[in-house]
Amino acid sequence: MRCAKADNGGTARGQRGSAMLLVLCAAVPLMVAGGTMLFAVVRERALNEQLAAEASADDAAASGAHDALALLALDPGYTGSYVLAVDGHVANVSVTAWLGDGVDNDGNGLVDDAAEADWSTITAEGVVNGAATGGQGGATDGSGGLLDAPRREARATVQAIAWFEHLTVPAAQSFYCHDPEADWNFIGTAFLISGHDINPDGTTGGAASIPGIGTPGNTVSITKQLGSTQKGRVKGQGKFPSVRKVVSIDVDSLLEDWEPHATVRYDGPLDTLGDVKLGDRTALQPQVTHAKGDLKLTGTTTGCGILLVEGNLEVTGALDFAGLVVVGGNTTFKPGSNKQVIWGALATIATVTGEDIQIGGDATIQYSSSVLSTVGDSLSGLRLKSWTQR
Repeated sequence: MRCAKADNGGTARGQRGSAMLLVLCAAVPLMVAGGTMLFAVVRERALNEQLAAEASADDAAASGAHDALALLALDPGYTGSYVLAVDGHVANVSVTAWLGDGVDNDGNGLVDDAAEADWSTITAEGVVNGAATGGQGGATDGSGGLLDAPRREARATVQAIAWFEHLTVPAAQSFYCHDPEADWNFIGTAFLISGHDINPDGTTGGAASIPGIGTPGNTVSITKQLGSTQKGRVKGQGKFPSVRKVVSIDVDSLLEDWEPHATVRYDGPLDTLGDVKLGDRTALQPQVTHAKGDLKLTGTTTGCGILLVEGNLEVTGALDFAGLVVVGGNTTFKPGSNKQVIWGALATIATVTGEDIQIGGDATIQYSSSVLSTVGDSLSGLRLKSWTQR
């Protein structure tokens, strides 16, 4: 009897098909997972690209605003609009002066009044892969040519408000004493208080003479404290001694108004300084120096600018300072071998009791209109009121 032969080929094919099915079943989750991962990667990349575009738009807007501030610093009267290219992107910048725009910008109920002079609003829009103002789609290079567009679009805006502060250094007298009854100690005949306008190089200045000493009350008390040989050492407007009644100065307000401009501060109840530079005396580059308490200068002090002393000022060393000195207490120039000179002006309150002012030796308070003008102009400048970025 012949036996039937088994179909081993069919069995093998069935086994191979089952294996392929198993492989496919195992591959499907991997493919799904791979697709999910690819989607996540693409999505994260798109998000990073958008964040990078937004950051670039922020940078472009800020760069545009800073560029406009630089223009205003050079020309406080500048107004207008322009497109600024920034690292392949653009900033649409506009500068609008408050005065003349028909808007009550400062909210005082008046439109285009004098209080709005020197104020400006800066608006800068940073654009990434968008249209610059007046241009076509895509960023431009500022002359109409298209730049390579980023993958994502973004915009950001900065609005800044700035004003140009014109600072003047007042001086209606060389040496102002707020207390007409102050106790003065004039020592020797080498000191000098002069209201004649003299430049630091010794040449005659262009301004009219002002009083050597000015006080808001009766001048008799101060004049009586000058010896007969000392009266000629107080020069200026009028006859010797040049001690005149002048308009009252609020010395406390002077201290308060100038204090925010200080870049160098001494905060102790008493600060004693040896050799120190309070600004550049040679180049007449000023700084504002503020002492919260008493200040004692014992070394060689040179400088230029505004020196604010809320307490007492005592000078025992050499001094060569160009600018304005404002003292909220007593003022003392100790006589000695050191030359002590202030080119500009000095104002002091003087206290109610005790010796208020001592001036002797070679101490000189010399009015100089050119110095005060230079200090005021140098310290004037553009100030930023607010900065809003969105």
